[in-house]
Amino acid sequence: MKEKDSYSQKGTYKRVPLSKKIKTEKLIPIDIFDKFKSKGSYFLESAEVDMKWGRYSIIGLPSESSIKVKNSEIFLNLKGFEEKISSSDPLKFIENYSIPNSDTAYLIPASTNKLANKIYEMTNTLRNVVVEPFAINEFLSISEFSIVTSGTASLESAVIGCPPIICYKTNPLNYFIISRMLKVQNIGLPNLLLEDSVFPELVQNECNQKNLLLAADKIFKITPQMNKIQSEIKEKLCGVGFANAAKSILDL
Repeated sequence: MKEKDSYSQKGTYKRVPLSKKIKTEKLIPIDIFDKFKSKGSYFLESAEVDMKWGRYSIIGLPSESSIKVKNSEIFLNLKGFEEKISSSDPLKFIENYSIPNSDTAYLIPASTNKLANKIYEMTNTLRNVVVEPFAINEFLSISEFSIVTSGTASLESAVIGCPPIICYKTNPLNYFIISRMLKVQNIGLPNLLLEDSVFPELVQNECNQKNLLLAADKIFKITPQMNKIQSEIKEKLCGVGFANAAKSILDL
């Protein structure tokens, strides 16, 4: 642990491997790997000159999630659900995607107990995920930002003061029909009220993990202005906008 603290203080490494010595007789690394190997496991041998960790054999066991890269395509497999993303710089994407936020909690409110149980079954192996039924207001009031579907939830989030990333995704046929009926640039209620693209909107194919990361960066730039935006939304909800519209009609 002293060695780990030393590396951490230097700031040279983001991750420091920890090890424990166990005495074995007549066992070489490949024999140990043979006892653990299964689909998805791997064995790394290295011998880098003057590199302390290069002297070790590394055995990797299968994981629930994986990131695979082939040419410019990235395949994200998250607990059995696979998504394909194209990127001109796959390694940079993986670096950004994999940045750990150990002090971040992910709060998921559910509208019913049944839905809460279903979400919990899908997320119970993930770290720092909290699932609670009927807790939307409580969760929004303590969150830095939210990821919500287009609808009243996005407006509720903005009114509470939690800047939303507004998402909308449906089956291709529905989107084909709806997209040709829309005459407005924005679909999120907060943006419609503000008559501007204040909060990020990710629609259909744009709604993916890469763009969610980019949208989160934009949200943090909005946060300092959130009190002003929140007041403007509340003012419009109080009817000032409707009064101005009525006056404009009377002036015609």
